[in-house]
Amino acid sequence: MQQIIENISEELFKSIEKSKSIKIICPFIKEEIAKKIVSKKGKDIMIITRYKLSDCYDGVSDLLSLRHFLRMDCQVKGVKDLHAKLYIFDNRVIISSANLTENGIYKNHEISIMCDDDKIIQDCIKYFDNLWKDAGEELKQAKLIKWINELNSYSEKNPPSKSSKNNLPDYGSKIKSKKHMEKMKSNNNFTYYYFNFESNEHRRWEDALKFGFIAAGYGEYYSKYLKKLRKGDKVFVYLLRNDNGNNIALGYAGYCIVMEESKPVRELTFIDKSKLIASEFYHDKDNLKKCEHVVRVKWITKRGFNDKIELFKGGFFYRGILCRMFNDRKKVIFTLNELRKRKFLP
Repeated sequence: MQQIIENISEELFKSIEKSKSIKIICPFIKEEIAKKIVSKKGKDIMIITRYKLSDCYDGVSDLLSLRHFLRMDCQVKGVKDLHAKLYIFDNRVIISSANLTENGIYKNHEISIMCDDDKIIQDCIKYFDNLWKDAGEELKQAKLIKWINELNSYSEKNPPSKSSKNNLPDYGSKIKSKKHMEKMKSNNNFTYYYFNFESNEHRRWEDALKFGFIAAGYGEYYSKYLKKLRKGDKVFVYLLRNDNGNNIALGYAGYCIVMEESKPVRELTFIDKSKLIASEFYHDKDNLKKCEHVVRVKWITKRGFNDKIELFKGGFFYRGILCRMFNDRKKVIFTLNELRKRKFLP
């Protein structure tokens, strides 16, 4: 469903309240709006904005807004010449003319489109992710404090006026205007994801097949990749078995469709703890960085340890956790053809 909204404030803050993961692209952010956003605690927030000090000198944006975000462990990056406004939530996106300022949210004549269509949400996420990747390093407190001091010192010597001009720097990353759009088109050229499932005491393949899930954990480095998966995504699962600390590659053991996005293990409701084989599945359950994170799936094809797991020479294999299987890669084409021949892929 798509809906045009003229007053963004109600839908924006309602969406922030209900979402766990929030991605924001907005050039101008004022302190009062930032404070209201971070007052909703327990959110995973990523922000792409501008670092142009003259914007803050002119009063259209605030460096102090970024301080509030960093204090709440939000991730922040900056891009030169940014003008887009995009707000991505768990189950919807808002594409808007409104900045995160009092005028933009409450006073100006702005227009926004709110949408919960999965395809549009995925395209917006890819746009954000590509821009984020090109936007350089994340902002740190020490650098922000340095900018605040620089701006304060300049403002004391040069009080703002309507006719004043300044040569304050822009610390945002310079990105060629169409680079991330071209990347997005290129990155759309895939149908399937590839996921490495390591079966060990923290997560067992037998449990994954029984209850319908894939999982990763024991460190944010591993679990963060599951956040990329969205409802409806198609995933090939490559099975690894841990043997005295060494991972043994067994082959393609599952093909599934994502039913629910990643959740920390403590929030799961579809698993019967008493029937789990994995002895340490609920390890560190109150530590979101170390605990298992789980994606609920519907198995289309599944092979247990005693079944024929598909391992063949020349097949696609990735050493990381999760990746896209691009349609134009020779190894992907070969692998998909082999899996069809073996009736693994319908």
